[in-house]
Amino acid sequence: MSTFNKAFISGLIILIIGTIVSFIVGKLNKSSLPPVCKDWNKNFIMEICLFLTGFLSYFVYHKLKL
Repeated sequence: MSTFNKAFISGLIILIIGTIVSFIVGKLNKSSLPPVCKDWNKNFIMEICLFLTGFLSYFVYHKLKL
C-alpha cells in the first residue's frame, strides 16, 4: 500500500475518532446556544481539519521516519 493511501486511511481514522469524541463531549457538556450557531458547521470545517491533521501527521511521521 502506498504512503498516500496509508495517509488517507490515517486521516479517515482521525476524522472518525475525533467526531465520536466531539459527540461524546457535546453530550456530556450540554449548553444552550443561540439559533445562529446552527449554521456554523455548514462547511464541515471541523471534519476537514481532523482529516487533514491525520493525513499530514502520517505523511510527516512517515517522511521523518519517526
